[in-house]
Amino acid sequence: MRKLILKTDVPRHWLFMLSGLLWSIAGSILLWRALGWLADVPINSEIISESLGTILGILFFFSLFKKIARKNRSRIASLPKRVAIYKFTSQRSAIIIAGMIAMGIILRSSAFPKHLLAVLYTAMGTTLWFGSFLFYKSWLNVLYRQGQSK
Repeated sequence: MRKLILKTDVPRHWLFMLSGLLWSIAGSILLWRALGWLADVPINSEIISESLGTILGILFFFSLFKKIARKNRSRIASLPKRVAIYKFTSQRSAIIIAGMIAMGIILRSSAFPKHLLAVLYTAMGTTLWFGSFLFYKSWLNVLYRQGQSK
């Protein structure tokens, strides 16, 4: 009987794409939830909440999150040419992500007003979307350099 061996190693540059996709997906989920919570509020309140969340998200990205994304990109770039696919994030980052997911679950199931929670979700969703493009840029840069060397 043959054993099925699952190989999880991929070329390192695919970790940039995977990170970008996961940040985009997580950001999209947060933005979608925020929009859903705001569907029942007056349009003026919805516009104010979404605008405030977007502005906060952009500020958070440029003041803190951009540095985090760059640090993660540098970490990925320092990995061997072929690496396990689950190395797209560090152990420390995985713990932070798990904590953020747990906090989101707790907040969603609490009595915290959803229209206010929508501002936080919009801010974090916007931040993740902006961060995802740094990873896409790194992935495209690697592909471009590979094309130049041929």
